[in-house]
Amino acid sequence: MTPTPIADYRALLLDELRLAEGFRDGKPYLDSRGIATIGYGVNIKQVTGYLLLVLNEIGVIGNADIDEEFRRNELGLPPETAEERKQRVEGILEQFGTTIRSSTTDATLQGDLDALAQQYGVSEFRVSTEQAANIYQLILSGTTLAGIQVRGKEPALDAVIQSSLAHNTLEYTALMSMFYNSPATIPPGSRLANAVISGDRQTAWYEIRYQTNPVGRPDRQGIANRRYRESDLFGLYDDITNVSETEAKSVLRMYTTNRNTILNYEGTFSPTDPNAGSLRIHDKLVFADRLLISLYGFGVAIEEARGRVLVGTEAQDTTTLTGSDQSDLIFGGGGNDTLAGRVGAD
Repeated sequence: MTPTPIADYRALLLDELRLAEGFRDGKPYLDSRGIATIGYGVNIKQVTGYLLLVLNEIGVIGNADIDEEFRRNELGLPPETAEERKQRVEGILEQFGTTIRSSTTDATLQGDLDALAQQYGVSEFRVSTEQAANIYQLILSGTTLAGIQVRGKEPALDAVIQSSLAHNTLEYTALMSMFYNSPATIPPGSRLANAVISGDRQTAWYEIRYQTNPVGRPDRQGIANRRYRESDLFGLYDDITNVSETEAKSVLRMYTTNRNTILNYEGTFSPTDPNAGSLRIHDKLVFADRLLISLYGFGVAIEEARGRVLVGTEAQDTTTLTGSDQSDLIFGGGGNDTLAGRVGAD
């Protein structure tokens, strides 16, 4: 895999997150799974560190620091120690966290958090686009505030993929879009993580597109749309204008191996949905089809973009590759494959 360099992955990712997550006027809301969220998809219910970033950005932590300093001066107390400040801030986090966990509607979430923020001299619990962008940057890089560490998503993702991709690439942007949404989409040691580490672009693309949309989620259509966009960003080919025979076979091997899964998935979640903005698998295969047909078609009229070119795996197996009722181009792989051409000039 040859990654595609870009100037500023964080800027591109923020554009993707604006599209995928929305902004909701900067107010807190409950997402499709009932998780309290604010800004560009920031989880303030389950991730205490992100709640801390929000409270700091909107002024709650700063105002609380000023009040504590004033209180100590009035009482003639010594300055607050770092550990005392940490404990006080943790108390504020628990106070807001309890309110968040008890809210069951957007209206109660917003009203209760507004009332609590006002106790700290902040008129409403709400972030501006500038504040949301600042929070986003800190979520990526990580920081330490009041002695509380907020681990960055960049070092976390780098650990999962063993720093195998430079940050300023389209491929890393796609993976971070997923990881920002949920680290569970790219677990350490997963097929996706291992494919990225080994440079297997086609397997990674397949995993992003078809294998990271858990059954049972209430928002599977939305996730499918997002994964289509992310897989397109990652890319099925290194360069569609310069496809090699090796890459073409790798693309079509991925398709052949997973053909039923892919076609069934696309039958349920259309990649041409306006919110997905992608293409069906056969249209993605056209560049690989075209090259192999030109090299090995020997003048037979084999249609591109119809799943008519199949390539077996390199495993020592006994796969049966079955063609369609039209002219097909079928390549065996390792092992003792059976090539079943059926009808047509195969």
